Amino acid sequence: RRPADEAGVAGAAPRARRPLLGRLSVGAKLMLLVLLPVGVLLGFTIAESADNWQTALSLRDFQNATEQSFAVTDVAAALAEERTAAALMVLRPDNASLHRLRAAQASVDATLIEGTGRARAWVGTVDVGGRIDAARRQLNAVRVELASNSLTASESAEAYGSIIRDLLRTVR
Repeated sequence: RRPADEAGVAGAAPRARRPLLGRLSVGAKLMLLVLLPVGVLLGFTIAESADNWQTALSLRDFQNATEQSFAVTDVAAALAEERTAAALMVLRPDNASLHRLRAAQASVDATLIEGTGRARAWVGTVDVGGRIDAARRQLNAVRVELASNSLTASESAEAYGSIIRDLLRTVR
């Protein structure tokens, strides 16, 4: 306040306040002129980077799920081939059918090992390695029944089909 205001002089007008920028020095004004746009740009960049990070994580999850589905479908395709060979073995038990069944079983075993290895490499919400291991145990039970001639062609096809359906439900 001015001294006249302090003394209580009547009619003295209050002094106008200087604006904020008027009180700053030239160097501070230049720094503000440079840093304000840079700060705003940095804020937008950080916000966009966080959004891109979330998108990348969801794409990685999608890629993992896709890769796991390939492992499961490879096993399912090999099981379908073994199912066909097993049905032919039950219907026509000869050397050619036996060789076809053994080749299909070897293919399934190799595919199961590969699928388990591929499933261990990925992290996801579904335990694909555990599902493939469960299919392996179910398959061994079906193979034992098939070897003891206790399954008909339709029963063996249904047993294999059940394993295949369980695997394919994994990646739905």
